[in-house]
Amino acid sequence: MTKGSPQSTGVDSKNPLLRKMAQLELAERQQNANYIENSSLGVDLLREHIVKETIKSHPLATRERILRDMDFMGF
Repeated sequence: MTKGSPQSTGVDSKNPLLRKMAQLELAERQQNANYIENSSLGVDLLREHIVKETIKSHPLATRERILRDMDFMGF
């Protein structure tokens, strides 16, 4: 990368997992003016996204159980 060129945000990554994490980080930056002070790691944002999507698909699932199961699976 040459000096002064814009750094890739990862949103255009060929890796779907990295692309999703970059999209979530970009959305967080756009929503939160204090993103730098309150920033979450991309993995944390991805975990939260997975929890929200899982609860939509399985309304009886709890956040705590989903996070526990994700930890059990190593994520």
